[in-house]
Amino acid sequence: MIIFSRNEIEWLAVSGKCRGKGVGKALLAHALTLLDARRDITVRTFDHSSEEGKPARRIYHAFGFRDHGSYEPTPTGFPTVVMIRGKKG
Repeated sequence: MIIFSRNEIEWLAVSGKCRGKGVGKALLAHALTLLDARRDITVRTFDHSSEEGKPARRIYHAFGFRDHGSYEPTPTGFPTVVMIRGKKG
């Protein structure tokens, strides 16, 4: 078992040619097996105003993540948010 001091996904991205094929969903499902479900899990992603981030946000919502608060923009200026998936059990 791997133990991380921070229970988070820093950033998860899928190449444009692989989008819409279930790759992001599979990566997220695998990442969640490596983290501690007994603790809140956080992820940083695009906020609701970013058209480019809507597919990622849909996947995070489907896995139980909810917006928690704003975060600094990406280096290219896209607004981001921290989402949290509450602990299980």
